[in-house]
Amino acid sequence: MSPDTAPQVSAPKSRRWLFVGLGASLVVNMLLIGLFVGARLHHGGGHGFKGPHFEFMRSLPAERRSELRKDLDALRAGMHESREASRALRAAAREVILKEPFDRAAVAAAVSAVGAAKIEAGRVAADRFVDLLSRMTAEERKTFMNLLDRRRGRFREPGDRDDL
Repeated sequence: MSPDTAPQVSAPKSRRWLFVGLGASLVVNMLLIGLFVGARLHHGGGHGFKGPHFEFMRSLPAERRSELRKDLDALRAGMHESREASRALRAAAREVILKEPFDRAAVAAAVSAVGAAKIEAGRVAADRFVDLLSRMTAEERKTFMNLLDRRRGRFREPGDRDDL
């Protein structure tokens, strides 16, 4: 057989699967981008407040909003600090638990320290939350609780739904 009469060999099948895989990847990427863009458009993009307090803060006048925003920021900062302390205690407890030979008393002390830090963080967060509530007017507290109940799907009193 001469080189001119040799049979033509088609592209290997693995190349076809490569194009199929690339096409499928493109479709998945476009779907994810569409979901992300749709969510951003649906939720109105970014805003200054996150979490369950956004709707409440948005309902306040601008001057009152800035006052309470400072209190909320302080509350969040305190929570961040206590989370970091708890994380460090958990890491230390992990090291004690994995250390050989196993020391029951040391493990009990480390686990107790983690539990005590959680309790203290909860107490501090509760105190700061009560301080924040004490700075609100009666009407603001009522609006705040109604919004929280609505977010959770609860309406404690028949009139609460109409107050918003």
